[in-house]
Amino acid sequence: MVFTPWSIINLTDFYLISKDRFDIPAFYDLKGRYGKWNWRALVAYGVGVVVQIPFLAQSFYTGPMVEKLGGADISWIVGIVVTFLLYFFMLRNRSVAPSETIYPDVEALDAQRSRG
Repeated sequence: MVFTPWSIINLTDFYLISKDRFDIPAFYDLKGRYGKWNWRALVAYGVGVVVQIPFLAQSFYTGPMVEKLGGADISWIVGIVVTFLLYFFMLRNRSVAPSETIYPDVEALDAQRSRG
């Protein structure tokens, strides 16, 4: 239930939003292009988790929609569809991806390690 939205956000971002282009050093820079938090991803994740609850069929909880669906647990399908649509449409025109992947400067990293 909690992994479905997370997985869809990552797959959507990798294949459709960023298109396999990342600024790898910026992942570790709070003031870099990615910043601290991607609030749109957090919203999509939260909604993706909550929207699954009515469709969840587990031993500890059965949602109200399960009986209407003949006992089928389709929470993961609902989570995939809702999370994908929400995340994709919130970020499709807001990508911060570079035109090509930016890799760390290996020589600078080696120099840091040798000083360190």
